[in-house]
Amino acid sequence: MACPDPRAFALYKLWLGTKDDGRDPVKRAPDVEQAHTVAAIVTQHLPQLPFEPEHLKCLPKPVVNFASEGEDPFFKPF
Repeated sequence: MACPDPRAFALYKLWLGTKDDGRDPVKRAPDVEQAHTVAAIVTQHLPQLPFEPEHLKCLPKPVVNFASEGEDPFFKPF
């Protein structure tokens, strides 16, 4: 079965949930929560999919940089 990389989903949701661009704040908190949930599942159950920049070259560089430079403990050790 082909499916998207769960790391892409988690990073996108983290980025989307922390953007301050006039988006409804009520929607941003669930985005960050979803990012954390997926990141925890990936880290625990899919160790072959690390959250490291050299393994995420298929994702947009600004999104990877955002997660790696952030303070979010769910996306460390980036």
